[in-house]
Order: sequence, then structure tokens, then C-alpha cells
Amino acid sequence: MVPLHDNFLICFLVHLNTTGATSFLFTEYQYVGIFMVGLSTKSQHCTYDVHRMCKPALATALFSTVSFLLEVITSVLSGFLGMKIATYANPRTTLEARKSVGKAFITAFRSGVVMGSLLFGSVHGWIEEFINRN
Repeated sequence: MVPLHDNFLICFLVHLNTTGATSFLFTEYQYVGIFMVGLSTKSQHCTYDVHRMCKPALATALFSTVSFLLEVITSVLSGFLGMKIATYANPRTTLEARKSVGKAFITAFRSGVVMGSLLFGSVHGWIEEFINRN
């Protein structure tokens, strides 16, 4: 049994950990947003001529931009949820480690499986959607 004052200390540390992680993520997403807008709007000059239209190049550029933006959004969402899962799994693993190393390993492994499944599921969903539409 964990003493009561240790529970309060762990709750306080969890609060600090989640606050710091959320602050880090939002700062990181500001930089990712600038990067995302900068790269998604960067394109090569398409010379429009009445006799020579470049519609296939415009379609390719549009699909590339959309796929890039979807990839960034998926990555940001997976990173955010993964960080949340990790910050909530850390104190659980710590409490289980006081009981035994085996229980701590199982707890850490389960939280890692959840994050891996989340990332794989989101990427797999986008790939499946792309294949079904084409």
C-alpha cells in the first residue's frame, strides 16, 4: 500500500508532468504549423498558356498538398495522444514498480502497445482510404 502523502506527491508530479508536456506540445505545434504552411504553399511556377495547359501538374500539386496536410494532421494528433498516454502511464508504472518489476514492465508495455496501436491505426486508416478512393 502506498502511503497517503506519497499519493499526493505523485498527483502533484503528474500535474506538473502533464502541464509541461502540454506546454511543450503546443509550442512544438506552433513551429510545425509554420513549417506546414510554408511547405504546403511552396510550389513551382506553372506557366499558363492558352495552347499548353498544365492541368495534370496542378492536379498532382493539389493532391500532393492535401496528402501532405493530412499526414501532418495525423502525425500531430498521434503525437498529442501519445504524449497524453505516456504522461498518464508514467505514474502508474511507478506505482507498479513499488510492488514488483514484472508488474511495472506489464504496465509500461501495455501503454506502449496502446500508443503503437494508435499510430498504426491512424496511418493504416489513411492508407486504406487512399487505396479505396483510387
